[in-house]
Amino acid sequence: MKPAKIVVISGVNGVGKTTLSFHLSQKLGIKQTVSLGTVVKTLLAFSNEIKQLKLKKFDNHFTEVPDRDSFRLQCQIVSKAVNFIVNKYNNQGVDCIIEGVQLLPQYLKLPKGAVHVHLTVADHNKFRQQLDNPDTRSRTVNDLEFANLLALDSILKDEMSGNGVKILDNSGTVADLVNKTTQLLSYDRIV
Repeated sequence: MKPAKIVVISGVNGVGKTTLSFHLSQKLGIKQTVSLGTVVKTLLAFSNEIKQLKLKKFDNHFTEVPDRDSFRLQCQIVSKAVNFIVNKYNNQGVDCIIEGVQLLPQYLKLPKGAVHVHLTVADHNKFRQQLDNPDTRSRTVNDLEFANLLALDSILKDEMSGNGVKILDNSGTVADLVNKTTQLLSYDRIV
């Protein structure tokens, strides 16, 4: 059985995770893509214990920035589901892409050869344009929400640094991001 291609894409809402996931899946022929939004909604629907922890959906309404401890706890809970999914796909040799906000590397148990890419905001103007694009978003964000997204981006970047995560910024094109991620996947599978 061939080893599975597993790609994890993290970053704040609107930075381009889903777009990268879509184009990467097209280029590599990966049919299994998992959005953590769906995982979190499922956890909230089926677990009263998780509801009591006030797990956030990260559903494009950023009226506050989560404190680091609460955010880490949420990531730890969500990573249990992510690790289960990754393990299942890896054992079956099924390629997959998982994308979401709550993918902190310290809680993930990724197999050898898996790639974790974190998209960060380098170009604030481009990011604001992406968020306000009516073709891809159902609503625009106000100034407070935009500032909160940038604050969360900073928290995430700090959490990713030095943990074997490849940090890519949003200033390049989608094609550049796809090519860089594909190269990482090829390199990590050879090593």
